[in-house]
Amino acid sequence: AVVIDDRSPRLQYKLGLALYRSGDARAGIEPLRKAVSLDPRLAEAHYVLGLCLKEQHLDGDAMRAFEDAVRISPALSAPREELAGLYRNLGRAHEALDQLEALAELEPSRPERQAAVGLAHARAGHADLAVGVLGRAAERYSDNAVIYLTLGRVWLESAEPRRDRVGLRKALEALEPLTRGPRTSGDALALYGRTLVVSGDLLRGEEALKQAADVLPVSLDTLLWLADAAERLGHFPLVRTSLERWASLAQESNPNLPAVHERIGDLSARAGDQRAAIRAWRLALGPSPSSSLLVRLATAELATGETAAARSTVARGLGRDPRQPALLALQQRVQ
Repeated sequence: AVVIDDRSPRLQYKLGLALYRSGDARAGIEPLRKAVSLDPRLAEAHYVLGLCLKEQHLDGDAMRAFEDAVRISPALSAPREELAGLYRNLGRAHEALDQLEALAELEPSRPERQAAVGLAHARAGHADLAVGVLGRAAERYSDNAVIYLTLGRVWLESAEPRRDRVGLRKALEALEPLTRGPRTSGDALALYGRTLVVSGDLLRGEEALKQAADVLPVSLDTLLWLADAAERLGHFPLVRTSLERWASLAQESNPNLPAVHERIGDLSARAGDQRAAIRAWRLALGPSPSSSLLVRLATAELATGETAAARSTVARGLGRDPRQPALLALQQRVQ
């Protein structure tokens, strides 16, 4: 159809949309750009163009496309949602909040919109405003789990740094009713368990987090919180399995991945599994590993008979820190 009539903005838009939905976002960009050049008022084309650009990690261009869609058609919810996410990722918290508040006004019957506004206030450092928004929403939607889940999260995140007993109690009051019944969500169990752990109730907290980790899909936070609780209780096999699950689910670009691999290596060595420790520590190395990590790795390599690997590890460490005593001692051993 586009070959017959390439001057139709609707046809260009539909072609771009079809390409995007088929998984070819890159190819969708050209017809969508043609669509918005032929009809700059076609808000849907700006929106789908933004989705294609976002898929290609062109966040700045995507943001401008979403902004155009909102400017042309302020009642469109989807581009506002995308803008809120992009603004949040770029650290533009107030602009993200503006979009979320606009969504709440556009869709007053959806309590999750109020929950998103409350959470955004909290993440911007306005815990009192967040509690106010969520409190009013709880009065209006007294049986809505999303509101109480978000309220519990806000109280926990506000209280945890200071170990505020009042805030932690309020978090437990909001979250505990959500953990009853057969259809309890993993998020509710995880937040409840984390709040118990921070409050000092380690055993009940670990149990709630274990239940949360069995609910799929499991969040990365849940597995880290479970590892933390288990480590404080001395349940090291559970710490290791939780971290291994976390590492298997995390993206390779996750900045915490090397540290988690290092912890897995330490736990494996503690359990006497030197080869597993070596595998984990090698994954933890990165471009600038610490001398202590290289010492542990070289020691394990030497203990398992991997002398050439140990020699290479020691040389790498001494190349960065020629006077490191433990590495110098290992150099003597591998020679």
